[in-house]
Amino acid sequence: MQDYREHAIQYYTVIEKLAEIEIKDDIDEEIDVSLLKQIQATPLLLESFHTELRHYQEFGTKYILHQKRVLLGDEMGLGKTIQAIAAMNHLHHKGHRYFLVICPAGILLNWKREIEKLTDMQAYMLHGTGFSNFEIWKSDGGIAIINYEGLDKIILDKDFRSIWLLWMKHTLLKIKRHSVHVTQYE
Repeated sequence: MQDYREHAIQYYTVIEKLAEIEIKDDIDEEIDVSLLKQIQATPLLLESFHTELRHYQEFGTKYILHQKRVLLGDEMGLGKTIQAIAAMNHLHHKGHRYFLVICPAGILLNWKREIEKLTDMQAYMLHGTGFSNFEIWKSDGGIAIINYEGLDKIILDKDFRSIWLLWMKHTLLKIKRHSVHVTQYE
């Protein structure tokens, strides 16, 4: 019973896979069937991701990656943070180096802990004395975590183009990509 309490997500994931639970074409009339199939076909790299995703979290992560401009508004407790970190992990394995998480000061440490627990990516908290990490992040890449008030303290060179921005607003999630391309993540 203790193992179940500590690893419930893994148990549920195995049960879902054994029962062949998946998102069916007719599960949500709000999503066009062709879009649903495109999202389901989106590849998802989970190398060095240290937990299992539930089927709806995998779909949510693929949705983020496929749609690019996304507002993830799942209810509390369904794993928006895990989905966002899984998307960053995927992009990291596709060669992207810089990620910026903007969130309320009260959850900075939680984001750092979750990133370090779930991935092998380096997480830097840019808050208080941690602002010295900004130069290391600019040089080495990884995930920088900053609160809204700290944004005016960071300056990115005009040549610093490839950055993925993840903005946590209470329980809302946005991903944005600044680059020379027309595509933006929001």
